Amino acid sequence: MSMVKNMTKDDEDFVRLLPVNGCVVLGKLLEPQVCVVELPLVIVEFARDKSWRVHYGVAGPLCELCALVGPDITEMAMVRTFVLLLRVYEAEVRTTAADEITVFSRILSAPCVNELSSDSFQHVLYNC
Repeated sequence: MSMVKNMTKDDEDFVRLLPVNGCVVLGKLLEPQVCVVELPLVIVEFARDKSWRVHYGVAGPLCELCALVGPDITEMAMVRTFVLLLRVYEAEVRTTAADEITVFSRILSAPCVNELSSDSFQHVLYNC
């Protein structure tokens, strides 16, 4: 995980984007207790990244990553991350995150679903 953490600090957004899908694979290989501690920190780092490409890259596998850390950690750490992705300026990121609302809401209820139902971008509305 240290290599992944180092990559999240790189100057180039395409380098910061590379480990996103790797986290899903790593999460399946790591011991659950390591996964619960390490993955949320990295996922939050991705969601707070300055690049919309990184946001876009993490919005898709977010629910799969949440499943790896379990419902308690998801509720404590990942709801804010999910909401952050739903509120990103780029419509493509919001659309990708909105695609995951159903899956995420099975884990727990997301607080900004009503806000998305009035989003001005039609693809976001279509996915809600």
